[in-house]
Amino acid sequence: MYENKRIKWGSVLKKISIITVVLNGVSTIDKTIRSVINQDYDNIEYIIIDGGSTDGTIEIIEKYRDLIDIIISEQDSGLYNAMNKGIALASGEIIGIINSDDWYEEGAIAEVVEAFEKKPEMEILFGNMNYIMTDGRIVKYEQPPFRSLWHLMSVNHPATFVKREVYEKKGVFDEDFRISGDFELMNRFWSYGSIFGHLNKTLSCFSLGGISNSETELRDEENRYIREKYFDRELFVAGCLEDVVDKAFPIYLWGAGYGGRMLSGFLRDNNIVEGIIDVDSEKLGKRLNGIEIIRPDELPNCIVNIIISAYTRENEIRELIEKIYEDGHIVKSINDCYEAYEERLVLKNGECLKF
Repeated sequence: MYENKRIKWGSVLKKISIITVVLNGVSTIDKTIRSVINQDYDNIEYIIIDGGSTDGTIEIIEKYRDLIDIIISEQDSGLYNAMNKGIALASGEIIGIINSDDWYEEGAIAEVVEAFEKKPEMEILFGNMNYIMTDGRIVKYEQPPFRSLWHLMSVNHPATFVKREVYEKKGVFDEDFRISGDFELMNRFWSYGSIFGHLNKTLSCFSLGGISNSETELRDEENRYIREKYFDRELFVAGCLEDVVDKAFPIYLWGAGYGGRMLSGFLRDNNIVEGIIDVDSEKLGKRLNGIEIIRPDELPNCIVNIIISAYTRENEIRELIEKIYEDGHIVKSINDCYEAYEERLVLKNGECLKF
């Protein structure tokens, strides 16, 4: 029997529930379990939800039965169904979820509880994490800024801890998603004004090669749906018109690729984009979101706002604009629009606390 190494901190401690979901994880589940039961924090409720493994996973779990509070082994309808089962069973004030091929760093849980005690108003805490590459290398994950959560998963789910009352009031994982349910949940919580905090310490390690890395087409499709669902079009337009462009002059986009499609889609309802400039002959004369695609020489001979909608060629396009046009056009980029949007979004939904 594995020996419990937990250090007792005292008689009254916040209870923290840790959930591990697994299906046929025989090669990794042992390390995940040990990373939980070996934490130096005494009031941990550990729940394992197994989806009916047939590869020896259950036998490994049984080795630690005396140190695991709840074990469920039955078929489920997917990853998020299993997580929701665990959340429904959890009795701790704080809930963390660590999957069967990931693990917590030593001392992580104590750090988490201490942060919640310092900021009792905080509802969701996320820390840093490392990537475990398929060749075994450990690489620090460089996460995007929290305010980019609307379009990038800037909250590391294997290093995230949520007060149980948040799940009770604002819902659990949407089981319609196969891959991006965590992305949807964090955006839902943020849109509801939940108070996030970021602990600038590595709390967990995440193994690449899972479903989110293998089914990229489905992941991208789900992510696009979530971005559209929580995107505040009115806020974005206000940021563009008031913080980025000069409303006294017409607005044109440069680039009819992915960025142009995004921007024209966001702005089309307001009829504020006069045209989309592109040099690709196959696109010229067509419409993108109802807006005509024109050649650079078809731009009116007056001062206009030009928003560069290409993500990777901004400097090149700026040089081209300076070479083609004599008028002092007001040139901005899609990133200027996103920055203005994020500034307004954090005022609306809240910035995260820092530790």
